[in-house]
Amino acid sequence: MEWNPDPVGNEEKNLTSVDPKLADVVRRAKTLVSGTGFVVGSGRRDAALQAKAVKWGWSKTEDSDHLDGSALDLWPLDEDGAVVFDPRRQALIVKAMKQAAKEMGVVLDIGAEWKGFKDRPHFALKS
Repeated sequence: MEWNPDPVGNEEKNLTSVDPKLADVVRRAKTLVSGTGFVVGSGRRDAALQAKAVKWGWSKTEDSDHLDGSALDLWPLDEDGAVVFDPRRQALIVKAMKQAAKEMGVVLDIGAEWKGFKDRPHFALKS
């Protein structure tokens, strides 16, 4: 709750805080995903918020792509619209994001595919 007390209400603000190409991929993925809804739980971050992400173990670096708006975290929603970090739902989001990015010619860095530390909600533009 401290991080984002109203994920659904704050989604548009979080979505518009990131690079427009990434935001467009998310919008397209929302039309493709089946079996779960999702919101942008975290978009652009300032240095203090990124330091908190490291402190809480959500991130391994203070030099994150979130700082410049080229990354975001997508949070799955259950049937009642509550955030639930369910691996099955997160896998559906990854599938939709990959398809949307491919359709739009955007290359993503997908945290769920990292070796070692898996950051399942994380998606970033790959440079």
